[in-house]
Amino acid sequence: MEFGRKLHEVVQLYFDHQSARAHALYRETIEETGLVHRKAVDALLTQTLDEIRALYLELESLPVPIGGNLEGYVAILANDDLRQCTHYRIEQKALQFESAGIPVKIFSHSDVQEFVDSLVGARAAIFYRVAALPPVLRAILHTNSMGLDTYYEVDDLIFDSSCYPDPFPSFEGQVSAIEYAGLQFGVPLFRYAMSMCKGSIASTPALAERMQAVTATDANIVIRNGLDERNNAAVTMGAHPIRHSSGRVRIFYGSGTKAHNADFNRLVAPALLDLMERYPHVDLVIVGYLKLKPELSAMGDRIIAYSFISDVTAYWSVLASCDINLAVLESSIVADCKSEIKWLEAAVLQIPSIVSATRTYEDVIEDGVDGYIARSPTQWYDRLETLIADPTLREEIGAKARAKALRDYDIAVAARTLWSAFDSSVQKTVPSQPKRPRVLVCNVFFAPQSYGGATRVVEDNVWTFQERHPDLDIGIFCSAEGFSPPGRLSMGSEKGVPVYSLSTLQEVDMDWRAFNEAHAAPFERVLDHFQPDLVHFHCIQRLTATIVDVALRRNIPYVVTLHDAWWISDHQFLVDEDGLLHLPGTDVLADCGAGRDRLQSIARRQRLTSLLQNAQANLSVSAPFADIYAKAGITGLQVVENGTPALSEVVRSPRADCRVALGHVGGRSPHKGASLIEAALGRGNYDNLHLTMVDGTLSPGQSIDTLWGTTPVTLTAPFPQAEMGRLYSQLDVLLAPSTWPESFGLVTREALGSGLWVVASNLGAIGQDIEEDRNGYVIDTTTSRDLSQVLSKLDADPARYRTSLPARTGTPRSMADQADALHNIYQGLIAARSMSA
Repeated sequence: MEFGRKLHEVVQLYFDHQSARAHALYRETIEETGLVHRKAVDALLTQTLDEIRALYLELESLPVPIGGNLEGYVAILANDDLRQCTHYRIEQKALQFESAGIPVKIFSHSDVQEFVDSLVGARAAIFYRVAALPPVLRAILHTNSMGLDTYYEVDDLIFDSSCYPDPFPSFEGQVSAIEYAGLQFGVPLFRYAMSMCKGSIASTPALAERMQAVTATDANIVIRNGLDERNNAAVTMGAHPIRHSSGRVRIFYGSGTKAHNADFNRLVAPALLDLMERYPHVDLVIVGYLKLKPELSAMGDRIIAYSFISDVTAYWSVLASCDINLAVLESSIVADCKSEIKWLEAAVLQIPSIVSATRTYEDVIEDGVDGYIARSPTQWYDRLETLIADPTLREEIGAKARAKALRDYDIAVAARTLWSAFDSSVQKTVPSQPKRPRVLVCNVFFAPQSYGGATRVVEDNVWTFQERHPDLDIGIFCSAEGFSPPGRLSMGSEKGVPVYSLSTLQEVDMDWRAFNEAHAAPFERVLDHFQPDLVHFHCIQRLTATIVDVALRRNIPYVVTLHDAWWISDHQFLVDEDGLLHLPGTDVLADCGAGRDRLQSIARRQRLTSLLQNAQANLSVSAPFADIYAKAGITGLQVVENGTPALSEVVRSPRADCRVALGHVGGRSPHKGASLIEAALGRGNYDNLHLTMVDGTLSPGQSIDTLWGTTPVTLTAPFPQAEMGRLYSQLDVLLAPSTWPESFGLVTREALGSGLWVVASNLGAIGQDIEEDRNGYVIDTTTSRDLSQVLSKLDADPARYRTSLPARTGTPRSMADQADALHNIYQGLIAARSMSA
C-alpha cells in the first residue's frame, strides 16, 4: 500500500512539473514570438503521458483480462464541470440506459478511485470528456487490463489541436491569455485519453469520424442529444405556445461558451443591426456569453440580456417567450462536429430556427420546411427578414420542427442504439475461447501483503498451480491491510493471477469476529465477475464467514482448509489470554462457557460448524490437526499435508564467536513460545548460545540487541519469504516451542531441510519430522523445564550443534505434491457439479 501511495505521489509531482512548463510555453505561443511552437508543447505533454503510462504498466498491480460481467452495469467516469454537457451527455445517458433496461453507475471525474473500485461487476466503461490526468490515465489502464470494452465520449472537437481552440482573437477579449493557454493544454490530454479507449461515442456523425481516427478501434456509437422526461415542461410549453400580442418580434441567441463571439459579430450582427433599424418592433434576447458590437449595444432596451442560466427550465422559459431562434457558427471542422441542440430546444417549443450551414444542420434540417439554413451574411439577412415579416410562416416552420423533434429525438431512439451496443445478448466482453474451470481462493492476506505462515502456503500453492496445472484458472479474494474506507473492493494481479482485495474494518476483536454482512455485497460482485466453479476458503478472519454463507446460498461448492482453530474456538490458537490450552469437544455449551460473551460464542461456534458441515471437504494440513477437528464434531475431513517450498541452497555461515546460533521465527506471540524462550534464557547461565528472534513489531531492516540472562539476543524484523534461506544460513538450531498444537509447522520442515537442528513442541504436527537426538528434540512446553534442559545440552557441546546435519533420508513432501493433491480434489468436485447440473 505504501509503495502504491508513493508511486502516485511521485507521478503526480512529475505531471504537475511538466504541466507548469507546458502552460508557460502555451502562453508564449499566444504571443506569437516564433520562438515556441504549439506542436512542440503538445509533444512535451504527450511524451510526459507516455512516460507515466509506461511507469504504471511496469510498477502498478494491474488486473488481468477476465472480461466484464455480461449482466453487470455500465460504469461511466464523467467530467461534470459544464452544466449543459452534464444534462445531455451524463444525466440523459443514465435515462437512456434505464430505458434500454441496462443498469448504469456514474462517477464524477473527482471520484476516480471510486470508479476504479466499481469495475468489478461492470460490463463496460465509458469515459466522458475526461483529460488524461494521472488518475484518469491509470483508471483507463485498469479498465483495459480487465478486458472491459472502453468507450471515450465527447460532444465537441476538443481533442484536435489543428482545429481547437479557435484563434485567440476570435474570443474578442472574453478570455485571458492564461485561460486560452488552459484550453490549449487540455487538447493533447483529451486526445491521449481517447486514444487509450477501444471505441467512441459521439453526438454527431462528423464528430464520430474524427474520433474513429484516434481510438484503438473504429467501433463507434452515435447518440444524438435528445429529449427525456426532464423536457416534459418544455414539451408542455411548446404544445400550446403563448403568442404574445405586443406586436414585438423577439430574436433569441443563447451561448454557453465564449468561443463564438466573433462568429456572431461577423455573420449575423450586421444583418441584425440593419433589420433592427428597419423594424423598430424587433428585439434581441441574449442568454449567456456574448460581447456585442457597440452599434448593436446602442439599441438600448431593445437588447434584453441574461447572464448564463444554469436552470434548464428557466432557460426554456425565456426561449419560449421568443419568436425566432439563432444558431450561429463560422464554417469550420469544429462547427461541423457540433450537435443540433440549439435547433432541438427551440423546435420543441415550436420556435423556428435560422442556423449556420454546418454539416450537422445540413443533415438534420430540411431547409425552409422545419428550419432555415443560412450560408452567407446575405442569407442571414434574408432569412431573418422573411421570418420577421411573416408570423404565419414562423408558426408553420415551428410546428414542423416540433413534430420532427418529438419523433426523431425521443429517448427510445437512443435507448435502442445503446441496447444494440451494450445488451448482454449481443455484447460479448468475455474472451471467446472455451472457459477453463475456475477456482477462487480466499485467504485473509495475499501478495504483496504476505503476512503469516498460512499466506505463505496459499501463495506457494497458487504459484505451483500456475506451473503444473494450466487447465484451471485461479483467482484470489483477500483483505487489504491499511486501505480505507472499509468495504472498498479493488482488483489487481500478482504474476498473472487476478487478486480481488477488500478493505476491512479495523476494530477490536476483528480476527475473532465470525460474520460481517457488509462483506456479502462485495463478495457477490467478485463471484459475479470471476464466476468460479469452486471456492477454496483458507484463513478468512477479517473477511469473515459471511463470504462462505454467500457461496452456500448460491450453491457454489466450496472446500475449507483448516490452518488453525478459528472455526471451532474463540481462541484461534487454542490458547487463552492466560496462556492456557483449551481443546474443544462436542459439548458447545461447556466449551463456550468461559467465553468473552457466552451467547455470542455459542452462536459463533454453531454457525461456523454448520458452514463446515456443508463444505464439500474440510482439509486438514496434518493428521494430528484433523484429529482435533474430529473431536470437535467436524465431519468431511481429509488430510492434505502442506508441502515444503524449495529454498535456495543454504550455505551455512557459523558465528565467528563460536556460539550456537539459535533462531526463533514465529514472532513474539505467547502461543509461539516466545515467552517460554525468554524465561528459559533469563533463568539460565549459558556461555555458548546466541538467539536471533523475529519480532513482527519491528520495521524492515530494524534490529535490537539485548541480553536475556547471560545470552546475547538480537531482535530482528521479519524476513521476506525470498530471504528465508539467508536467515537459515545464519542459524544452527531452530527453536519452535509452540504452546498450542500447531496444525503443520512449515518453519520446522524448512529448517530441517536446510540442515539445522530443530527443537519443537510435542503438541500438534510441528515436531512430526524430528528424530530424537539425531536432528532435534521434541519437548513438553507446558513448563520451561524441557526447554532449559535442551538449552543446557546445546551449551555444553557447541561444536556438535554448529555442524550441518546430513541430508534427510527420503524425499520430503513438496509443494508440487500438495498442489497435485488439491488439483485432484478440485477436478473431482468440479466434475461432480457438472454432472449434477
